Amino acid sequence: MAEPVVTVTNGALKGKIAKDYRGATYYSFKGIPYAKSPVGSLRFKAPIPHDDWKGIRCATEHGSASSCKDFISHKLVGSEDCLFVNVYTPNLPTNGGPLKPVMCWIPGGGFVSGSGNTDLYGPEYLITEDVVLVTINYRLGLLGFLCFDDPSLEVPGNAGLKDQVMALKWIQENIANFGGDPDNVTIFGNSAGAASVCLLMLSPLATGLFHKAIAQSGTAIASWAKGKRALSALKIALNVDTTEKEMLKILQGMTLDEIMQLQMKIPDGLYASIERPFCPVVESAASNMSFLAEDPLKILASGNYNHVPVITGYTSREGIFANFFNKILFECPNHGEPIVTDFEDEIPNTFNVTRGSTLSKEIARKIKAYYFGNEESSEANRNQFYLLQGDHLLVWPLYSSLRHLIDTSSKPIYLYRLSAVTELNCFKNLIGETSPGASHADELGYLFTNSETTSLPPFSVGLKTMRRVIKLWTNFARTGNPNPSELNSLINVLWKPVAKDQFHFLDIGENLTVGVNPDKDRAEFWDELSSACFTL
Repeated sequence: MAEPVVTVTNGALKGKIAKDYRGATYYSFKGIPYAKSPVGSLRFKAPIPHDDWKGIRCATEHGSASSCKDFISHKLVGSEDCLFVNVYTPNLPTNGGPLKPVMCWIPGGGFVSGSGNTDLYGPEYLITEDVVLVTINYRLGLLGFLCFDDPSLEVPGNAGLKDQVMALKWIQENIANFGGDPDNVTIFGNSAGAASVCLLMLSPLATGLFHKAIAQSGTAIASWAKGKRALSALKIALNVDTTEKEMLKILQGMTLDEIMQLQMKIPDGLYASIERPFCPVVESAASNMSFLAEDPLKILASGNYNHVPVITGYTSREGIFANFFNKILFECPNHGEPIVTDFEDEIPNTFNVTRGSTLSKEIARKIKAYYFGNEESSEANRNQFYLLQGDHLLVWPLYSSLRHLIDTSSKPIYLYRLSAVTELNCFKNLIGETSPGASHADELGYLFTNSETTSLPPFSVGLKTMRRVIKLWTNFARTGNPNPSELNSLINVLWKPVAKDQFHFLDIGENLTVGVNPDKDRAEFWDELSSACFTL
């Protein structure tokens, strides 16, 4: 069979033929550039479209990931020349044939790690449901989220998010050539990818570029998804005292290795109290080119955002993997073990309380009492530690986001909780965790193949759960409703959208079950804490 060739705006691409997990053919096009390499004078700045090329460009291998620390190998990987998309399609278009729903995956990794490549995000599951899958890379860390206040420098922040917008524009212009429907695009992501999905919903730059959204274990209002201006930290790390203009000149003159070593000198981590240095920010000089001109919570409350149908949810033990992230990616000296030594560390920075104050100490006391009672945090009660970490980092912010969406959105919102534990819980299995429940990011093993995926026994719970998740997600991408036209042996319950008085949800466990208000008591505990100190 001849190698597939597709022509896009910038030129022709040669892909390759591959097989899905059932053995059927699909077409793969990897490493397609969607923007110019952001190097030299383009470093830290908004992306610009890629130039045309002559001849046929080979698209059989991935382009480079963004420069980052890989959380599996623990090594620095990637390149600044990283702005690529990968496209997988079950069929190439024929004259007059119907176009297929498009699903655009935005990878997570705390805004400091990750890529859309197949070591984690293989298409062999999703492609079986007659969708076109796109996975993207975007800039991370200092390279993707440096921000300055001086508008003349053209570095207001959020370059990595503007990369995502550019990738979505590329999809609008080119995806029909792969058989995809540009008028039916679903963006989906996990963790920082989910926060990105939510931020794209809030950004005027993304208006009209997508039509549905799936946010897995992440929101735009979580403490870890909000960045601060890092000029002071950069000055300390470089031992200089200078202006933003001079700082930009210094940073643009550095080698990539120097940039990465500098980033690693600046404190960061996925725990509640820290204000992260290289993450999404509200841009200080608002303009029509701003990705985010107001605080995400204010935009949500106003209703002035991109209204689309939404699936959102979380796992039953989110805190398992957040803990691992701190240990491996950020090398946090006092974090990484399932023990709390200072409960003021567990107060989200969004509470705006002064550490050491009477209020801060009282909140810390209440947190300890709620999760640990009269016991001390220790290895013996690590499950409570995981609940605590997951609640303030992910579950409570998700509940808060849901309340605003219900109040202001004109579209349906579906809530899930993943509790299944099988051979496909990729991250829980990766770190060898034996505590009950599904870890943060365990959804990924039910959506994508990865470098460790093996064939599944025909009647295994893992296979059935994967087939259910794939069917629900692709039903939603196709129609905006995850439910099948008729219930069947695979999808045997009706998943209702949330309502203002009842958070209907689907629990994805060994069986599918439905209920209302999952983990309500724990979310209300954090509501009570925040009401004393957090104002809109």
